[in-house]
Amino acid sequence: MLGFTNTLVEVLDKEKPTHIGVAFDTKAPTFRHVQYEPYKANRLEQPEDITTAIPWIKEIVRAFRIPILEMDGFEADDIIGTLAKKSKKGRLYRIHDDS
Repeated sequence: MLGFTNTLVEVLDKEKPTHIGVAFDTKAPTFRHVQYEPYKANRLEQPEDITTAIPWIKEIVRAFRIPILEMDGFEADDIIGTLAKKSKKGRLYRIHDDS
């Protein structure tokens, strides 16, 4: 959690982004799992310390008033890739989240 927070502060200070969000995977199966059942079948389980830290990291992200981006059926990489493509096309809009 400390490492995540230090990295986040460093990015905010050095890069001064105009848009930012943090993407997370959900526990729901993705479309890849539906299409191909053994998708990631040989991948090791997520370490317990990461699993325990994620809810706290989400609280840290909320405290910075940064949107959390997650969607059942898609991986965080899919969300990031979609936003990167949209921003390149000039179709990325500011999202305001009061939660």
